Amino acid sequence: MVRTVAERLERLVFRENVDPDGIAIVSTRTLKNSPFAGNHRAGRFELVNLDDRRRRSSSAARRVVFDTLHRFKGLERDIVILLDLPWGSAGVTPQHRYVAASRARNLLVVVRLNPGLPA
Repeated sequence: MVRTVAERLERLVFRENVDPDGIAIVSTRTLKNSPFAGNHRAGRFELVNLDDRRRRSSSAARRVVFDTLHRFKGLERDIVILLDLPWGSAGVTPQHRYVAASRARNLLVVVRLNPGLPA
């Protein structure tokens, strides 16, 4: 998952010239409980929560928002990368899937652990 997200971010930002501010990664997990917990990075991109996005750092140009679908409810980005929506999980209802998927204005990228299962 980490490699797939990093590769997609690289393609979007460096090949397709998408501004990282226009991208969000939305998950059922918090950043600290995600596969990115160790270093909060996906390749050359620093992953930050919505609250941390406002803070400046030397890598601000390569920061991408990563937050939960519950916290991202009501917000939008041009591109949303959607993670961790397990099929059949009691904690992820069809309504959760709709809310998460409808956060993207232009492109929705779904990264799934088991692509053989229905979405």
